[in-house]
Amino acid sequence: MAIFIKKIKTLFFLSPGTGSTSLSSWLIEHMDGEWVLDPLAYPLNYKHATPEEVKAAGLQLSEFIVATTTRHPLDFYISQYNTKSIRVFDDPWFHKAKKSSFKDFLRLFVEAAPEGVVHPVYIRSADVIFRKECLERDVNEFLQLLGAQEVASLPQLNVARNLSHDFSDWYDEESKQWVLKKHKVHFDQFEYSDGKLAPGGSMRISNGLSVKSDALGLPGQRVIALLQERYCRQLAACEMREGLDFTMDQPLAGDGWHNRESDGHTYWRFTGPGSEASLLFPKVFAARAQLRISIFHAVTPEHVDNLRVTYNGCLLALIHREARVLEYSIPTEAMCALPYTQLGFSTLPSQRPDRDSRLLGVAIQRVEIC
Repeated sequence: MAIFIKKIKTLFFLSPGTGSTSLSSWLIEHMDGEWVLDPLAYPLNYKHATPEEVKAAGLQLSEFIVATTTRHPLDFYISQYNTKSIRVFDDPWFHKAKKSSFKDFLRLFVEAAPEGVVHPVYIRSADVIFRKECLERDVNEFLQLLGAQEVASLPQLNVARNLSHDFSDWYDEESKQWVLKKHKVHFDQFEYSDGKLAPGGSMRISNGLSVKSDALGLPGQRVIALLQERYCRQLAACEMREGLDFTMDQPLAGDGWHNRESDGHTYWRFTGPGSEASLLFPKVFAARAQLRISIFHAVTPEHVDNLRVTYNGCLLALIHREARVLEYSIPTEAMCALPYTQLGFSTLPSQRPDRDSRLLGVAIQRVEIC
């Protein structure tokens, strides 16, 4: 089901195969966690019940912070092939597939899985998403943000002993591409690599958990505000830079952006679904005091024409435009206004282009301060 922690008003949903057994054990023992529904009354899959199932039982999720866990997709499939119990599927094909080779199992499993993130029924309802590979660190960061005094030391439960997590021991190039294609959104959203187990930095806080900002209730917005406040303090403590060259393949701190995209050479992110976006960096003091923005694309040309950029709250004047590069002058008072750097972007309301259900604005590929 889900575990409720009263002191921080948080519901933890236990996504299968992502370290949830270790997390639930610690939450119950050290945080006075309680199952939100009686396991005797809901005996079927009560441990891994989804947010939709809990809502159907009468609980209003909007009153709480909703948290869940995720895992590297390549490692997830290795785990499911080697698990001793069937925790995800109870279909006959799954039992049969587990008796075959890993590649044959993977072909069936990947075909049956929904495209996008792993376990979307958990992630799409979550305000906060922890990653199994750094679960203890992510949980502790979350607890500190909410003022909890406890420090998580998670037990190692349901761990397959002597199991190789070297992807090359399990995947050839063809089978790896099945997973990369099916879960491209997951790799981008949580900044996982196809060659290593450890994830990159979070999209919102460079060394911690991932938090969604779209369509959150008030509890989720509180988490966003806490994360932004803490991250700004961290940036203020960083050494001042003499310039900045940021490309969208790097971990992003800010808000109002879609997942990063790539054509194999260049990375970009669209603003959206709203019309405003932001980026956060350490304090920069550059000699030329210029900001250069490289545009990859836009939903309409007018979205670029109406792009407004602020530097620490000060509206910048466009001094040069050539092809897809916009150059702005940065006033000295803007550079000194904050102990870190905050770039703001606003444009026309986002639109849905043909053959794309997303609300998009301007796609930016590079930001330079020189």
